[in-house]
Amino acid sequence: MNDTTSGKAGGFGRPAPRIAVASGKGGTGKTSVAVSLARAALRIGRRVQLVDADVEGPNAHHFLGLGEPETFPVEAMLPRIDPARCTLCGECAAFCIYQALAVLGDRVMVFPDMCHGCEGCRVVCPVQAIENGSQEIGRIMHWQVDDFEVWQGRLHVGQVLSPTLIRELHRRARESAAGYDLTIVDSPPGTSCPMMAAVRGANRLVLVTEPTPFGLHDLELAMAAVRRMKLPVEVIVNRSIGDDAAIDDLCRARAVPVIARFPEDRTVAAAYAEGRPMIEAGAEWAKQYDDLRRHLEGPC
Repeated sequence: MNDTTSGKAGGFGRPAPRIAVASGKGGTGKTSVAVSLARAALRIGRRVQLVDADVEGPNAHHFLGLGEPETFPVEAMLPRIDPARCTLCGECAAFCIYQALAVLGDRVMVFPDMCHGCEGCRVVCPVQAIENGSQEIGRIMHWQVDDFEVWQGRLHVGQVLSPTLIRELHRRARESAAGYDLTIVDSPPGTSCPMMAAVRGANRLVLVTEPTPFGLHDLELAMAAVRRMKLPVEVIVNRSIGDDAAIDDLCRARAVPVIARFPEDRTVAAAYAEGRPMIEAGAEWAKQYDDLRRHLEGPC
C-alpha cells in the first residue's frame, strides 16, 4: 500500500504527526516551509491542520487565500481592585515583578500592558481586595476549507502575553484535531517563551536555517533552547549556496540530522513576491516537498 492510499498518515496505531516548524531567527523562510508542507500533504489527499502560532507576526494566510475567517477573542486575567477593602499595604505591587501595579496616593494603579495575568497579586493580597477582571489580549482566526483547517493567533499591539494566546490557540486546535492526518505548527522565530510555547506538544521539530553567520548562531541557540524538551529535532537549510560546512559541523556535533537543503533560487523569490509558497515555484520544488512530507510522516 503506497502513501497515497494508506489513510491515516500515522498508520499502525501511531498518532497523527504533529510537526512544529521553527527557526532561531526571522526571515529564514520558515512560514513558506510550513505552508508548503501543508500543500504537499493536501495534494495527496491528506486532511491537514495548519496552526499559525507566530502570534506577533502571523502571515501564513497571505500564502493561502482563504477568505474571511471565524474570529474568537482571547482574554487574560487583569486585576480589579476593590477600594472598599484595599488598605494600600502595597503587598500586590511588591509581589509583581512586571511592575503592573503601583500604590500611588490613595489608590492602587493597574497597568494592563505590563500585566502577565498570573493572578499572584490576588493570591498575596491579605484582605482579598483583588478580584479577577479581564482584558482582551488578541484574537484567534479559524478557516475551514474542505480537508484543510487553519488556526491562527493574532496578539494585539502592545500586549505581552504571547504564550497565553498560543496556549489557547493550541487548545482550540487540539479540540478539532481528531480525524486529521497531519498537524503543522508554524512557530514564532527566536528562542524565548513564545517559541517554546508553540513547539510544546509537537512530536517532532524542524528548525529552518540559512547559511549565514547569523543563521548559524541562532540555530545553535534554538538547539540549546529545545534540548531539555527531548523532542526529535531535524534541520532544513534554506537558500543553500553549496557551502553549508559550518551548519553541517554544528549538526554533526549535536547529532541533529539535516533532512533537506533548498538552494538559493530566483523562482522562489519571485513566487514569494507574488504571495505563493515554495512548493508553487515549479515541479522540482513540488517533488522536493513531497519527499520532505514523506520523510516527516514516517517514524522519527
